[in-house]
Amino acid sequence: MGDSALDTKQMGLGQIPGADGGASFRAVTLPVGTVFHLQLRDALGSDINHPNDVITVDLMWPVIVNGKDVVPAGAIVSGAVIAAGVSAGDSGQPQLSISFTSLTIGRTKYDMQTAGFSRTAAAASVGSPGAVQSARGAELRFAARTDISTRLTAPLRVRVAS
Repeated sequence: MGDSALDTKQMGLGQIPGADGGASFRAVTLPVGTVFHLQLRDALGSDINHPNDVITVDLMWPVIVNGKDVVPAGAIVSGAVIAAGVSAGDSGQPQLSISFTSLTIGRTKYDMQTAGFSRTAAAASVGSPGAVQSARGAELRFAARTDISTRLTAPLRVRVAS
């Protein structure tokens, strides 16, 4: 299995009784380093986005534990642009940095901490499918539906129906 498949030995599991006494849930703690494979909903660009712009992406593949989806494909991951434009310093390269701060599964929203996503034009030209540097060299753009990924930098506890 890929990076999204986890072993229960790596995380804390526990039972959480349902509020109505019916359905019960189990708590699963996803460890630091868990990878989220994401797909952009909208195009992004160093020239069109600004710090604090809200970014919403979709989880492409489920996070799987013991053969069961713990975080389903299609879950919503949200965050914000933290830097866009031309990088400071000698490089002067177009840059785009995003911090992902929440995960929504159904109606439940979880706060999360991730490594985010950050690229400069030089790095994007080497290894980011969907990234395009303009002919003027002043923009870095990612098309809608571009695949990106991020990793947890702090454990994330989610509820899963038993």
